[in-house]
Amino acid sequence: QSSTQNTQSWLQYNIPPGFAGHASQFTTTKSDPNSIYYNSHNASTELSNSNTVEIPKYKTTDKHIESSRIENTHEQSTRKRGGACGYGGAVGQAPFWSMVAAGGPSLFRNGQLCGACYQLRCFNGACSRNPVTVTITDSCPGCPEAFHFDLSGKACGGMAKPGQDDQLRNRGVIQVQYRRVPCYYPNAKIAVQVHHGSTPYYFAGAIEFTNGDGTLKSVALQQSNQGSWIAMQEAGAIWKLNTGFQLKPPFSLRLTASMTGRTIVLQNVIPSGLQPGKVYWSSTNF
Repeated sequence: QSSTQNTQSWLQYNIPPGFAGHASQFTTTKSDPNSIYYNSHNASTELSNSNTVEIPKYKTTDKHIESSRIENTHEQSTRKRGGACGYGGAVGQAPFWSMVAAGGPSLFRNGQLCGACYQLRCFNGACSRNPVTVTITDSCPGCPEAFHFDLSGKACGGMAKPGQDDQLRNRGVIQVQYRRVPCYYPNAKIAVQVHHGSTPYYFAGAIEFTNGDGTLKSVALQQSNQGSWIAMQEAGAIWKLNTGFQLKPPFSLRLTASMTGRTIVLQNVIPSGLQPGKVYWSSTNF
């Protein structure tokens, strides 16, 4: 049914402050369903008068690329470590609030799409047809289709009509329409959860709650407010650095968004005396 339903051509998305000016940098592509893309028609005029941009209609023409299926079986069996992305217990807390999904191979991309946000809606009898937004926090290697979401129970129930959330979850596998959208976590700043394996010679941390792209192209670390920036290695949402010599906190992190190329610096986000397992909050977001 999702291959033919299209009751609304355009939706308005309220984007976070500072993101509007970069909307025209997104490109339209139908070959890559993971790309965020905006209507760039008269973009400069539209953005000067409003803090909203238009997001194109849901993809529906090619069932292999522009529609998907979801399962409601994802009950966060790896909740303690937050799934393959490494978010840990953050998946069940604000601002994720368990509105998360495991992605099939083309939605996970070996961890490159950890943190990406997708809007989903369904059309069967129990569906409200209202969209929900989820964040990719885990992989689903056994999912049978390339564009396949394994939703948390809360996310799946969120698409249901009032009082029919259990009925929708009990269907098991349903077809949905989906599109990637900018992430927006109201009032949340970027957080860094220090990995338990961090030592004076090795640092790793999961970067959480990034607005906008949601995904990062690169992260670099600066020690003690001085010296050069050192590139870190990506492992899902976790970024790590192993230099072979003792590191000197406090650490600042420079994040570069994967699609817009925007850069932001989390100044001294990791203090001296850092504790593995602890979450440190920055004072900013994209």
